[in-house]
Amino acid sequence: MAHNQLISFYKDKQFKATQTDILDEQLDNIVAPDDVELEVFEKFESERIWQAVNQLNAIERKIIIGKFRFDMTFKEISEQLSINENTIKTTYYRSLQQLKKFLDK
Repeated sequence: MAHNQLISFYKDKQFKATQTDILDEQLDNIVAPDDVELEVFEKFESERIWQAVNQLNAIERKIIIGKFRFDMTFKEISEQLSINENTIKTTYYRSLQQLKKFLDK
């Protein structure tokens, strides 16, 4: 009786759908060559950006890192560095311009 139930279970459409879902999941986990290339490109770009950030002075670097890496507001950065918030904003936007110039080269 159990044998017959197993046979009917394997013939069932739901099991076939489950097998298809499992196969789809396995195919999704296979890394395509394009993905590897994209990952290498992103790593290269990330390193290039950090090289540009390291060329900024210490205050500019702290502001950029606080803003992008730690998602801090200008007010929070201002409080951490004990610098006027407007000065932080001005320095931030000037730093972005410097980064853009470096990355365009």
